[in-house]
Amino acid sequence: MKFIPKNPSSFRNVLNVMKGVHSEIYAMPKENSIVFWTIDPPSTMIYSAILPKSSMLVYEVERDELETITAYDIRYIEKALRKVKADTQFTFNQTGEGYTEIIVEKPFKTRVRIPQFSTDAESIDLPEIPMSVWLEGYGALLNDLIDTIKAFTTELEFIADAEKLKVVGETETSDVVAEITPEHDWVQSYEVDEDAELPVRATYDVKRLATITKGIGKSTMVTLAFGTDVPLYVRWEDSEGFKHNFLLAPRVREE
Repeated sequence: MKFIPKNPSSFRNVLNVMKGVHSEIYAMPKENSIVFWTIDPPSTMIYSAILPKSSMLVYEVERDELETITAYDIRYIEKALRKVKADTQFTFNQTGEGYTEIIVEKPFKTRVRIPQFSTDAESIDLPEIPMSVWLEGYGALLNDLIDTIKAFTTELEFIADAEKLKVVGETETSDVVAEITPEHDWVQSYEVDEDAELPVRATYDVKRLATITKGIGKSTMVTLAFGTDVPLYVRWEDSEGFKHNFLLAPRVREE
């Protein structure tokens, strides 16, 4: 497999999100895309990014490489790309000899070989989860929510009914409550399953959720979904056509 992304900084953004989840990442080429993903050891977070062929200047994959999963230590990739800027072209080339070449064109041509590892990991298939609440809005909404809540506490609680979504952060000495309604300028749609027991509520680690918000642009359309005490699902597509998916396990609420 060999690819040259049109926008190197977009690929760097994917790496920045991934390193907040775990240092071991996986890559799997498909006929018209490459899937990168990572899972933290307790499986409380899963993040994947699908890079379409259309986002590449060059994308070459042999028939026998399709659906083959390779593991990397993200720290090696980051070191190889540490000089890469937004306009710095680089080539990512799996050689089939136990290592991958990363060739950076500026400020002078540099060739770095990094190890790749065989793995028994399986293709990433996000589990089917019974979601009760779906909210679609601009990335600015999620970014501002996380920035506001994490200033007060390490966890946030989503509490939803048919009219609004409340996001609550509490400590022993202070609390913050944000209310989001379908009429908000940053909200495109808000749906609650009519069969759901209300209110729908779940609590999540705000710092873990913050690991992905840095990869979401303010004008990017984001879908957020959750149910009572089930994982939070976040998905978005960036300007390069990369499709991002994120799952975060809930914290167990004490009754």
